[in-house]
Amino acid sequence: MITPPAPSTIPASPSTPASSAPSKLPVSKKKLIILISIFLLLLTSAFLIYTYQFKGGKLEFFGSKTKPESSPESSPQSDKPIKPLPKGKQVYSYSHGPLVTGPKPSSATIDPIDPGPNQEQYLSIKVEHYKEVDSAVATVVTDNENKEHKMELISGTKTDGVWEAKWKMADSYNYKYQIQYVFKSGNEIHEGALTFR
Repeated sequence: MITPPAPSTIPASPSTPASSAPSKLPVSKKKLIILISIFLLLLTSAFLIYTYQFKGGKLEFFGSKTKPESSPESSPQSDKPIKPLPKGKQVYSYSHGPLVTGPKPSSATIDPIDPGPNQEQYLSIKVEHYKEVDSAVATVVTDNENKEHKMELISGTKTDGVWEAKWKMADSYNYKYQIQYVFKSGNEIHEGALTFR
């Protein structure tokens, strides 16, 4: 009797159980992540330093500006170019139309036009009118000040004479420089100005 061959048994390969542990990154990738983190931290620090400037003991937001204190040496218009002036004594002549009323200046002398700090400056104006001039006032307008000065009759008469004022130039006049004057005779008034800057 022929016995059938025994069924061949093939041993089942054991199934590999699924790993529950997270996969580990190579050491080189970990180093790369650490370096990128450090770079981002440095970049953020550099941005903050750039954004905030430390000035005068106070932390100020970038772009904010502290308004400088006004002084004779600095003007709010200091970013503008300074208009040049002539030098020394200057004389100006006037002409008037028929509609101009009140005391009429015929000439004005400013000496000097470019005084140094605390240097004396003289203004004299020749004025003509059919009635006597009662008062004469000059106002010096500079970068930071407006100063009024009374003018006195130094020659001639109150109907045809020279009126003068003098002062020491204490302020800068780099951007604003004007001398205004007012002559009064009764109800008649003449106002004018010499504008240099």
